[in-house]
Amino acid sequence: MMTASTMRIGGQQTPYFRNEPFSTVYRECEERLLRTLNAPQGARAAFITGSGTAAMEAAVLNFTRVGQPIATINGGTFGQRFVDIAKLHGRQVTEWIVDRVQHPLRHLGVLHQSDAYAALLINAHETSIGHLYDLRETGAFCRNTTCLHIVDAISAFGTDEIDMQSQSIDVVILSSHKALGLHPGLSMLVMSPTALGKTNPQPQSYYFSLASMLSDGARGQTPFTPAITIMHQLQCRLSEWEAQGMHKLLSEVSALATHFRLGLLGLPLTPYSTSMSNGLTALEVPAHVSARHIVDRLSTEHQIVVAPNGGALAERIFRVGHMGHLSISDMDEVLLALSTILMEQTQ
Repeated sequence: MMTASTMRIGGQQTPYFRNEPFSTVYRECEERLLRTLNAPQGARAAFITGSGTAAMEAAVLNFTRVGQPIATINGGTFGQRFVDIAKLHGRQVTEWIVDRVQHPLRHLGVLHQSDAYAALLINAHETSIGHLYDLRETGAFCRNTTCLHIVDAISAFGTDEIDMQSQSIDVVILSSHKALGLHPGLSMLVMSPTALGKTNPQPQSYYFSLASMLSDGARGQTPFTPAITIMHQLQCRLSEWEAQGMHKLLSEVSALATHFRLGLLGLPLTPYSTSMSNGLTALEVPAHVSARHIVDRLSTEHQIVVAPNGGALAERIFRVGHMGHLSISDMDEVLLALSTILMEQTQ
């Protein structure tokens, strides 16, 4: 859900961008992102007109090389996406498959194998199942070696702690349409000096070449047409977050998630993960109930949109979001609707 301020910006005429006013917007967005993420001195941000997956691919292309050994944590749909992107581009991928494990490296017994890899790719929050990993563990894994810590924080930024310094993150991947609550179509890479010093000089991509992004970014511009309106929305949203304070913001999202999860007591629904992000709750339904049917009824009968799952989990789980411009009363409305639907299905 979007705030009134960002919706107003989205409804305005798109301004011209090859000028100093837009460069000012660009620079402010970069500076605020770096502060919000507690990026180390010398870090940079780059902005890509494309979804979060575009930034995932750009990270693989620019911070790893063909034939280079890299490791990935694969705990669901978006872990698999990292694997697919890396393999498509000829990277030598070690795929660590886990299922709802908060400390994957400890669980797999590979805490001391980082010397073998140029990068570790991980989704801070495996959004497909609502599972949050311990980034301090994976950061420590990378910190003592030359392994880059590349983190997809698309659904964790603004809901859970993402701190480049305390979690030893080298590359943060972000997108506009999750907790930021902006229109989709803008993704971002925020990079530490260590990552910038290890960029691939030949990323085999014209559009995703980081060198051109950084060169143009130094003057507050992008090499190609940016998502202009979304950049203006981002400037507004980051200003609001800084005024509020990230600690307070995360506490409010946590309270929203906690309120919803306490309200589930007595309902025949089970959280799918024991290490949940504040951003959403993935819920498993009883064996005789269809998760897809619940999603459809919430939409058609109660005008409430929740996220379905695909593949093998399509009938087993659905996801309720707590990110964006939502309130306790919104969560109560969802709980009441779920109670009504489930009561009918169990009678």
